Amino acid sequence: MAEDKIIWTYRPGRGLRFKLALGLFLLVALLMLSVYLVMRLRVEETLLAQLRMKGETVVRELSVNAAEALILGDHLFLTETVDKVMQSDADIRRIAFVDEMGMSLAHSDEKQEGEAYAVPPGVHTEALAPGRLYYYQLQGAACLDFEMPIFREEKRRGPRVRIGAVHVVYYLQPLKNLLDRSLQDLLWLAAAALTLSLLLGLLWGARLARPLREIAQVAEKIGAGELDPQLYVARQDEIGAVAHHLSEMADNLRNAQAERFQREKSQHQAETVETIQNLLVPRTTPRIPGYSLALRYQAGEKVSSDYLDFIELENGYWGLAMADVTGKGITSGLVMTQVRAILRGLAREQLSPSRVLSKLNRQLDPDLREDMYVTLSYVVLDTARRSLILTRAGHLT
Repeated sequence: MAEDKIIWTYRPGRGLRFKLALGLFLLVALLMLSVYLVMRLRVEETLLAQLRMKGETVVRELSVNAAEALILGDHLFLTETVDKVMQSDADIRRIAFVDEMGMSLAHSDEKQEGEAYAVPPGVHTEALAPGRLYYYQLQGAACLDFEMPIFREEKRRGPRVRIGAVHVVYYLQPLKNLLDRSLQDLLWLAAAALTLSLLLGLLWGARLARPLREIAQVAEKIGAGELDPQLYVARQDEIGAVAHHLSEMADNLRNAQAERFQREKSQHQAETVETIQNLLVPRTTPRIPGYSLALRYQAGEKVSSDYLDFIELENGYWGLAMADVTGKGITSGLVMTQVRAILRGLAREQLSPSRVLSKLNRQLDPDLREDMYVTLSYVVLDTARRSLILTRAGHLT
């Protein structure tokens, strides 16, 4: 079963600089939000504890101070006490003194005097020994209602008799305002941290993306076939390692390409020389009446530039040639093909082998380098007289 392969396709999108800046911004934002929520919770708990302590202290003092006035029925003292406390503490929303039946004797709202003091049913309550603390909404605003009973002390030791109670109501909105003011500096700090993180993210992203962009450009050039790109990334981290390996890959590809080109060049030269060699050395011998010819040829090297030829002349004459040239390869092969062409042309013009080679030498000499020469033996065979004339130009055999 063929294994599935995942092919990743590059699609241009947001740059690394933007992603790093956004990532750092979100990280700092999450961190600052967590710090803000924790600090808000801690500060809120602290301020609420202070408010509870303050409210409990006030309600206890009022319950003690109002006991005698409640026993004597001194409503004037209770009313003056309500007004005095309301003026001294702006955070108090309501104060009420009630009798043992819960009827308001003195109230910060005069309209409520003589009415039953009602706490909404089902509200959250906490023990506030020996009273209670109520959490509820008063006219759409959250508040704390501190209730403390008022007792009449008996001269003889015995159970205290409850003769009424005092209620002190605090709004929580001032507490929230104080909380917001307390955390305002933290919000400014968070805004500064977010701005700084964004700037640092952009700078850091630019610093990190610049070498990666250079590496990407070099990789693109390598993919386009340019194997000698200039890459300057001097880093001692993973990016530097990628740049180093990319440079090594380009060098290896360049060397491999050069080796391949050289192999192909050598192969092409060998094929060309082989083609030339096949032209210079016949594979069969001609049929000459009265003669039996045999040919055996073996090159000294894989690539040679030897020349063997049988030239049919007029009136039963044949020219037989054997030659060699200095060097091997295409150049030597081309020189030998030039020798073949000139020799065949001159041989058909006259029968004298010496004159043929002399003219061949004069025509060939201007085209040869100083380090090149050709050795050649040329024989003219007279089939009728059964004689040969041999002329040698450098050949010893």
